[in-house]
Amino acid sequence: MSTLKERRLKYTLTHPEGCIQCGLFEDANTYKFNSEVLYKGTSKKTVLLVVDRPTRWYDKTGEIYGDKAYQELKDLAKNYLPKLHVVMCFAARCYSEKLKISHLRQCSSYTQEDIDSYEPNAIILLGKDSQRM
Repeated sequence: MSTLKERRLKYTLTHPEGCIQCGLFEDANTYKFNSEVLYKGTSKKTVLLVVDRPTRWYDKTGEIYGDKAYQELKDLAKNYLPKLHVVMCFAARCYSEKLKISHLRQCSSYTQEDIDSYEPNAIILLGKDSQRM
């Protein structure tokens, strides 16, 4: 991973400042994954699931469909929260084996954008790293 100064020189025009400060995107195949709607229920109530990080599959392919973890979350939402609108986002928007608290802090603004956008009635944190935000 390059230094912050090197990343600023190289990526200022193409990447958001938070991503430049974090630097995880340099080792990821795909960066800054967006939120995904898992299930559209009949109610106006929304649940936001915050997952630690994208899976290796998602990073490798850039596509969430076909990912086993995504499918399991989608099935759980459909079976156990059938009336609710269920949305998933990531605490860290780039894939990494190990996350530092600084990575999560840099991505927290994106999670806040999802909260502001979806205005969830409940937020469920899935995984130890999502709870460190």
